[in-house]
Amino acid sequence: MKLSERSYSGKLFLPRPEILCEANGDLCIITFPWGQRTSARKAIKLITEIFHSSQNADDEMTSPFQYMTCLSPLANNLRTAVMLANDVIYREENKSEYLSGVELLVVAKKSNEIVFARIGGPALFLNRKKLPLLPLDWTPDLSLQYSHHEEWLPPLPSHLLGVASTSNFSIQSHTLQPGDQWFLIHRSIISPKVLTLKENDLTISKVSHTLALHSPQMPFWLGILQFDDISASVA
Repeated sequence: MKLSERSYSGKLFLPRPEILCEANGDLCIITFPWGQRTSARKAIKLITEIFHSSQNADDEMTSPFQYMTCLSPLANNLRTAVMLANDVIYREENKSEYLSGVELLVVAKKSNEIVFARIGGPALFLNRKKLPLLPLDWTPDLSLQYSHHEEWLPPLPSHLLGVASTSNFSIQSHTLQPGDQWFLIHRSIISPKVLTLKENDLTISKVSHTLALHSPQMPFWLGILQFDDISASVA
């Protein structure tokens, strides 16, 4: 995987992300820290170590969490890594008082299978040849519930890693096709014009420009994930 990114500050606050995209292309972790940035770095370190440990272990490896038959082995390993990271951050950072929480997107790839786990932002959109931009997963933040058009509140996450003993996150598996890209957009409101851009306009510059024109005061982070080594047999 290869990640290209761009940020826009606007007039409201959105934290800078902490990001790890491994050189071998198997794992990409994007975090947005609310509070101490050490929690985001800790989440990246824990998830990376636990995920690779579970990937390298044999099938008899025991997990502290129940194996879900509705998920693939790759998705189960990613789910375990995120849940264990949540436990550690909750115990060490937030059990006595709230100090820090983390919005999180983890993307793992094995052959043509791609799995993501997401808590909070960013939203995911699939860019596939000859198709419009397709939403894969998006949860609006809390500012959408409390803001008015005349005065929009700063981004306010609805879900965070590590602020409770259990975490509420989505996890999905997808099959990649050659040329697929994922657009990652962290923004309280996403302009509908983004979803109508033509195929040739789906670039980081054009999408950034479209988002900025829609609400100049509203910050956003935009990323594009590109995938290598995808078999043409699934096309």
